[in-house]
Amino acid sequence: MADTMPISISYYQTKLVVPTIITPRETKYLSEIDDQGSTRFHSHLLIFYKLIEGPNRKLMVNCEGIMFIEADANVVLDKLGDSIKPPCPYLDLLLHNIPGSDGIIGCPLLLVQVTRFSCGGFAIGFRVNHTMMDAYGFKMFLNALSELIQGANVPSILPVWQRDLLSATSSPSITCTHHEFDGKIE
Repeated sequence: MADTMPISISYYQTKLVVPTIITPRETKYLSEIDDQGSTRFHSHLLIFYKLIEGPNRKLMVNCEGIMFIEADANVVLDKLGDSIKPPCPYLDLLLHNIPGSDGIIGCPLLLVQVTRFSCGGFAIGFRVNHTMMDAYGFKMFLNALSELIQGANVPSILPVWQRDLLSATSSPSITCTHHEFDGKIE
């Protein structure tokens, strides 16, 4: 990798952006696949809630809001050249590790950082817990966000929170009679 240009970033006070209306307090059950401690991890995605662990290690939504941080970089974006392509050596600067934001339990489910460069360009970094959305869900969220920014009152596709459709039944049950197995086995 080529030498990277040293840059300095000034971070403003982290803000908690809260919902404009009271949101429901509820448990969001995971699919049987995602409801495993080993599959819980952070990636650069987004959503609106904070996570807490509830009874029976179920994830609960505590609708406090999202963490938002603004930052200013002392460099023109063009000066960084190809060094901003993956693997980006500036990733830790463009997605600041706010204390407590890198855990699994009790961390902000969504962390958004907007970094302004001296040329007027900007970078947006996201961190979210995979248990609340996958890559396709993130794409849907970004599409909805862009529609709202463009003036829509509601997104054209609303989120669906019917995770119970992905849950295994509590005990297996026979739903179809297989007459081919009615004969005795010798």
